[in-house]
Amino acid sequence: ALVALALQLHRWGFGLIDVQMSSEHLLTMGARNISRQAFEEALAVALAVEQPVGDWGERWTLRRASNLL
Repeated sequence: ALVALALQLHRWGFGLIDVQMSSEHLLTMGARNISRQAFEEALAVALAVEQPVGDWGERWTLRRASNLL
């Protein structure tokens, strides 16, 4: 589910997912630990990009799990 979400958010232009807590599992999917300063800088950039508000249901593209990789 997280991979599908990350792919869809990437298509919509989102550049950041804050996973809060690092884990080996998240690291295998491309997560990386960054400093607080780097996070704040990335967050400022992400917040400057206009993103959809409200129900994303109509914009969501359903895909088979086998097609995600």
